[in-house]
This record gives sequence, structure tokens and C-alpha cells, in this order.
Amino acid sequence: MEDVGAAPDDASRARGLVPRRSMRTALVVSLVVLAAVVRFWGLRFGLPHTECRPDESVIVSLAGQFWSGDLDPRFFRYPTLLMYATAMAFGPDYVAGRVLGRYPSVEAFREAIIEEAPRFHLMARVLVALFGTATVVVVYRLASEAMGHDTGLVAAFFQSLTYLHVRDSHFGTTDVPLTFFLALATLFVWRSHVRGRGADYAWAGLMAGLAMATKYLGLLVAFPLAVGHLLRRRPPGASALAPAELRKLGLFGLCLIAGFVAATPFALPEWRRLFRDVQTDWDYARSGYWMVFGRAWELHPRVFLWHGLGPPQFLAGAAGLAAFAVRRPRPAAVFLAFPVAYAVLTARDRLVFARYAIPLVPVLCMGAAVLVTAAGERIAGRWPVARARGLVVLAALATVAPSAAAVFLFDRLLARTDTRLLTRAWIESHVAPGESLYQPAERWGTVQLPLSEAAIVHRYPGKDAAERRRVLLGHAQRRGTPGFDDWTLDERGFARNGVPTGDLPRLILVERSPLVAYSGVPAPLAELLAARYVPRRGFLYNVWDPRQVFDQQDAFYLPFAGLGGVERPGPNFELYALRPDPARSGDAGQIALVDPAQRDGGRAPGRPPLGTEAMLPAQGEGIAAGAETEPQLLPRLHVLVRRSGPVGGAEHDVARRDTHDEIRPGGRVHAEHPHGVARDVLVGNRERLTGQDARAR
Repeated sequence: MEDVGAAPDDASRARGLVPRRSMRTALVVSLVVLAAVVRFWGLRFGLPHTECRPDESVIVSLAGQFWSGDLDPRFFRYPTLLMYATAMAFGPDYVAGRVLGRYPSVEAFREAIIEEAPRFHLMARVLVALFGTATVVVVYRLASEAMGHDTGLVAAFFQSLTYLHVRDSHFGTTDVPLTFFLALATLFVWRSHVRGRGADYAWAGLMAGLAMATKYLGLLVAFPLAVGHLLRRRPPGASALAPAELRKLGLFGLCLIAGFVAATPFALPEWRRLFRDVQTDWDYARSGYWMVFGRAWELHPRVFLWHGLGPPQFLAGAAGLAAFAVRRPRPAAVFLAFPVAYAVLTARDRLVFARYAIPLVPVLCMGAAVLVTAAGERIAGRWPVARARGLVVLAALATVAPSAAAVFLFDRLLARTDTRLLTRAWIESHVAPGESLYQPAERWGTVQLPLSEAAIVHRYPGKDAAERRRVLLGHAQRRGTPGFDDWTLDERGFARNGVPTGDLPRLILVERSPLVAYSGVPAPLAELLAARYVPRRGFLYNVWDPRQVFDQQDAFYLPFAGLGGVERPGPNFELYALRPDPARSGDAGQIALVDPAQRDGGRAPGRPPLGTEAMLPAQGEGIAAGAETEPQLLPRLHVLVRRSGPVGGAEHDVARRDTHDEIRPGGRVHAEHPHGVARDVLVGNRERLTGQDARAR
């Protein structure tokens, strides 16, 4: 690949800082290996629970649908490039299965995608991890051509270990592939700025179109292209608006459209649905979901970039970009056009996830590299070259150290068994198959249990879900043991598999975590738990620390920052058992439990069900000692949740919620009044719960 704009290397080469080509190649290969290791370590996290990473199931489900021959997603909340790419990533498994006789037909392969979903989730993650690894190479080329080979190497090193990018490279979702295509488009934008060739405009447009086909904001590549076009140095008398130059802009636009339509082909016949879905996403971005923790203009720099890059790398990136703008304003304008356009477009958004900051990572890595290598050039002018190189390496290591430490902690946690899997294992070994169990949490925080046939019919109704329903019913019949019914609760009361019932579930499993929007129970259920249920098991895996920071709008059960004290991914749980109803005869409160020793062979003849005391926790299983004692519920609190602290700025009301608190053995009692409580709760989102007569210890 031809070097473009290599002039920035001149000063470094004169001082002997730039390694030889063979050494550069070896270093880049080493960085790619490093990037791959940290992105593939822990890639199986959470599986076989298929909802541990929100949005993955959408991608995998649609990719599986495409194997039926129906390529219309009928879904345009985000475009379809990653969905089609994921479907293609399934191809090697299909070919191998046909050769080995596992898949006698495409229909059998489709059934495998449904029945063996965790395996295909892993394939989606592998694809995204490859995109994340490849981004390191693109950042190296881009920074090398615009800023010099020494800066390119340092930028690639930073990109390989940037926590925010490594973190999301584990997820089969769109943001990391988007960043890859944005970086690649920016590379060709830079070349069009330096060389002015029509081919560079065409490649820039094609890559921008593919970025737009991954997420719609790829369209913003048009801004740096326009800036680079206007600021390109031309011979005297030449104009950026001359017909020949305008044709290059037109070529960029045509290739952008072609790239987008090629990867999102149903955008044209389904244009009404596309505009409706885009408008829905726009409205969500502006208004937020049911809880708001701040706007993008404050959360991105203060939380997600600060912790996602680490303070030294973030500050060095900002300072380096400022220095780059002073030293070389024209090239800096090209590089800063996209981040500025993105910041302006999203500044007032209330729906703000950490992953939305990922497109800003490459330019900040390059800015930090500019600062480090500029310092190295100054040192090399006064000190021996070997010492200068050593100091540059030390400066780069110090800059990336907090991010690299977060990467290590995060990957190590992902490699541990998720709490939802441990809890499922306990339930399957202690609770009788088919026992009535209700989980009030959203699907991301629930324990995935085998469903009964009636639950499958209820959960997957209608013609569109006919194939999935058929496959899952067949799997349930082959399983040979009853599954769990689908219990739901609304203002009318409980329903069992969609049918209203006056019965109560024997067991209720409540998820507990610092995620305000996804944890806790509604007021009617809290009252029911206090009146009719008794806590029987506390699955206490993690003890949350108020210094931790969570991405509160994202149902991902690991803190974004403060990973050091976390035991494993996933929420804690509390299992409640129904008390006997004095108004009824019979043993309404007896829970049918299974002795683990009898789990496979069935209960011995004449053996009664285990009593509810069998549900008390044993040591081990990741359950903290002390959870043996039943937690006590405080009176129900109707509270006003306010937000301050690590996520957000000035306090404002974000939601009303009803909650129960609990007193755990060895823990502090935080509140004493039935009408109010003031205290700090919930990791990373320091809520203040206030009432008419609030007191705190």
C-alpha cells in the first residue's frame, strides 16, 4: 500500500526514532496479536444465556431468518450490513455440517440456529471481535499516513488496548463494526485530501456507505470529505468548485449510496418502514427511555470517554488533537470534522449508552499518540536515540496503563461463570420441573429456564413465529421433563401462559442489581411479597461498591468502571416462596423440591418433597457466606429517585419507583422509617431516596 502524506516522518527519521520497515511490520503484527488476544478472551461470556448482551439476539435471529431465503428484515432500527455479515459468518458451519452429515438440508440448519442459539451467538461475537482487531490495522495506516509511522505505531498500540473498544468487541452488536468502517472511510478521505484522485473519493464513498449500512450515522463521513475537499492544496487559480472537482464529490455521493443500498437493499422497497424506524430511534435519542441520567454532551466526556480510555489517554488525546490543530490546521480540520459533527448532532441526546462513544476512540488514540511522539522528538533532540526511544515507550505504557488494567479485569470477569447460569444450575437441581416460578425482571436479568410447551406457544404466537415455535416444541418434547410456565403480572393480576389465573406462583425470583432501570419490583408485587411470601434463598454473588460506575441505560450486568471488587458478571437474586394460606385447606405453601441426588433418576417411590428449609443456601456455589440467614424486608417505600454522582450532573428527578430494601447479615441498616429513607444506594448511580420523614445513618 502506497504511503500518503509521509512528510510527518521526516523529523522523527532524522532523529532515528522511526523503526525500519521490517521492524514496523513485526511491531504491527505483534499489536494485532495483542488486540486479538484481549478481544477473544472471555468471548463465551454468559452463554448459553442468550440475553446477557442486549441486542445480540436481534442480530442473530435476523441472520438466521435470512437462511430461510427471506432476506427482508422488516426491521430498520439499524441497517442490515451486520445482519447479512453475521448470516455469512454462519456459512462455514453450514458447509462443515453438510459435509459431516449434521445438516441434511438448509431447513435442518435453520432449526439448529434456533435450537442451538448460543453457538451462533458466539459466531456473531467472533465476527465483531475480528472487526475490532482489524480496526487496529486501519488506525495504524491512517495515523502513519497523516502523522508519521512512529505516531501510527503508538496510535495502534493505544487502539489495541483501549478498554471501551475492547469491551464492546466482545459483543455481537453494531458499534465496533461501525467504527471499523468509519476509520476505513476516514483513511480514504485523507487520501482524497492529499492526492485528490477520483478513485480515493470513490473508495471513501463506498466505505462511508458501508458505515451507514452498519449504523445510519455513517452518513457523517460526508463532513470530513467536504472539509478535505475544500482545504486541499491546489495549483494557483484552481477551484474546489470547478466542474472536474464537483464530479469527484458526485462520485463520492454515488458510491456512498451504492454502498448503503448494496448492504441494506430493502431500504428502497421498505422505505416507509425505514423512515418510521429511523424516526422512532430519533425520538428515543431525544427523549430517552423511561429513565434519563444526563445528556450526551456531558456523559460522553465525563463518564464514558474518561473511563473508557482511562484519564491519561483521554487527556493526552484531547491535548494531542489540540496540538495537532495548532501545528497542522488543515489536516487537523479533516480529522476533527467527524467528531465535531457527531458531537453537535448528538449533544442533546438523552438516550446515551457507553457504546455510542466508540466512534470517537480512534481519533483520540491518534491524538494521544501525537502527544507522546512529539515529546519523544523533543527528547531525541537532546538525548541519545536509544534513551529517547525508551522514554517514548515508557510514556506510551503510562498513558495506556489504566485502560489496559481495565481490559485485564474485564476479560478476567467475562471468563467466569455468569450468576444467571449459577442460579439456573441451582434451580434445576433443587426445584421440581414444572414448578410455578415467576421472574419480574426484564429478559436480560432473568434466569433462562426450559419452557413448558404451553409457555412456548404463548411466547411465540402467530404465523411469523411458526418455525421457531415448531422447533422449540420439538426440543421440549425430546427433553422428556416438564418445563416452566410463562408467568406474567399486570394491573389485572397474574397470568399463566397468557391465561389470567387467580392462583399465585409458588416461587418468585427477584433480580437485584445497581441498574436502576432494570432492578427492583413494582409496588403491587412488593406488597404481595410482604404479605404472602417469605424469602428462602439469597443468591449473593457480588457486593456492590458505591465507587463503581454503571452504564445505567444498558442492561449489562457489569460495571463500566470499578471492576476490581466484582466477583463475576450478572445480578444477584432473591428467591421467595409462597406462605401457606390460612384461609385455605391443604398444604398450599409446600414447594415441590427435588433432591439433587434424585434429579436424574426421579424421586424415590413414596419419598415426600423436600421441605422449604432445603431452599436455604449452602456454602459455595459463589454464594457469600452469611446469605444463609433469611433477609428481612423493610416496609415498602414509595420514593422519589434523584440522580447525582458518577453518572449525571445537577440533580433532577428521573423516576418514581416502589422498592423493598433488605437487611443482610453483617450489613448496615440504612433506613428505619416506613414512610421514607435518605441514603446512598446503587453502584455508580448514587440515588438519593427521599420521603416526608427521612432519616439516614
